[in-house]
Amino acid sequence: MSPPTSFATLPDSLRHPARLLIALTAVGLAASPLPATEIAVPSDVASIQGAIDLAADGDTVVVLPGTYLETIDFLGKAIVVRSSAGADATVIDAGGLPPSWFTTSLGIVVRFESGEGPESVLEGFTIRGGAGAWGGGITCHASSPTIRGNTIRDNFAVSYGGGIDCIDSEARIEGNTFLGNSASSSGQYPAGCSLFDCTTHYFGVGGGISIRGGSVTVTRCRFSGNHAGALGGGIFVGGDGGVVLDACIVEENSSIGGGAIACIGSGDVTIENVLVRANMVGSHLDIFGIAVTQAAAGASLYVNPGDGATVSVSHATIIDDQAGLFVWDETESITFLAGGGGAMTLRNSIVRRINPLGLGPVLSPGIDVSYSNVVGGYPGVGNFDAEPGFVTGPFGDFYLSQVAAGQTIDSPCVDAGDPSDLPPSDATTRTDHAADTGAPDLGYHYPIVEALFQRGDCNGDAAVDVADAVHLLVTLFPTDGGASASLLCQDACDANDDGLLDLADAITALEALFGNVPVPLPG
Repeated sequence: MSPPTSFATLPDSLRHPARLLIALTAVGLAASPLPATEIAVPSDVASIQGAIDLAADGDTVVVLPGTYLETIDFLGKAIVVRSSAGADATVIDAGGLPPSWFTTSLGIVVRFESGEGPESVLEGFTIRGGAGAWGGGITCHASSPTIRGNTIRDNFAVSYGGGIDCIDSEARIEGNTFLGNSASSSGQYPAGCSLFDCTTHYFGVGGGISIRGGSVTVTRCRFSGNHAGALGGGIFVGGDGGVVLDACIVEENSSIGGGAIACIGSGDVTIENVLVRANMVGSHLDIFGIAVTQAAAGASLYVNPGDGATVSVSHATIIDDQAGLFVWDETESITFLAGGGGAMTLRNSIVRRINPLGLGPVLSPGIDVSYSNVVGGYPGVGNFDAEPGFVTGPFGDFYLSQVAAGQTIDSPCVDAGDPSDLPPSDATTRTDHAADTGAPDLGYHYPIVEALFQRGDCNGDAAVDVADAVHLLVTLFPTDGGASASLLCQDACDANDDGLLDLADAITALEALFGNVPVPLPG
């Protein structure tokens, strides 16, 4: 049989040049599977979806820096789709801009709807401008992909999951940042909420992420500035199954109830080592021309578990949350509804400086609280009420004062946890980043610098590559009025170790990677 006479007549599976070369060299070896192929966008294929269409299980689609105005569907393929330079430099944009997503957006940015498993990987993109009924940025419906190292921002859903919507999924969602996503039937983009100003919205749950059913794991993620019209400004969990939230930061999100997190359903939820800060419940009403802020329940957590379900919270620091000015319901920082037949436990945690207007108690009745520092006190073994002694360290403002770390006094939260528990692994409350040993310290534990530090690893992904230079450049020279990138560890970005952050550090990092004679970075 004669070979095809033109590239255009080849079957779709062979039109990619790299795959065609592999196929031609495999003549006579038809029984052997094709080796995995790396397809580059846009140098090999113009669009990301075009590369996915050509890819086979085991292949990798590598996307070069740029903004790609498209939406993509993994089509059930066990492939890796990753950027070459990280989320700061590589954007998949569905074109939606507030406040009129439905007239401008191409739809949901990324779809996992064909039974994808953990070998289907999305890594290193900014996902923005998406709009849909369920899931604006990403959908995981009856699919269980791996989603890691992405910035998911400015997406919109009418009902569930402005950033991500998961239904009957076992997705692994790792190291992502959720910024400014919204779930609301009003179709309006939230300009942001403050104590006296919160845009009116209606039904919608899970501004950052909505999880219904399955066994989703969310680790090392940050949720900031997301909004839901009803419940779960940052995170909504419903349905059955089991959900784990671990080592996450949830801050400055808003909704009518559960400004940070709302848990409603018959599945068990484990919330471990979280920082929940400055979240808001409330909405803005116009009554006879007078702006009135109303609030519902749970500035931090709104928990209503079904029969037999348990919501377990451990090593949480919950602080600076707010309710609205005028109240039509309870305003606890943590609202637990025992009528659902489930249970809630809180241990090894710090709950402080809640509700600056003094509205309502901090915790609603019925929660099993132990070994925790709660403002105003709460019954239970090991509980107390004392100023926690927060100090600022390398990653934030909620480390614990400790003489061993160089402070003048020890926080009362040091070694105050349940002695039968282990502290969070690879994390610490000490500013010198020594590990927490003995009885665990209370509250959120920051990642240990030694476990993350590598000279030149500016974006904190445990690798030194071109993405680190891009991350630093975006921080030093933000473009198009956008916000600069955040620096996980400033010393790691100081590639030449001269104590300054400047263009010379990006040059040093690139020379170490691509110089004619690459030189090692300083230790």
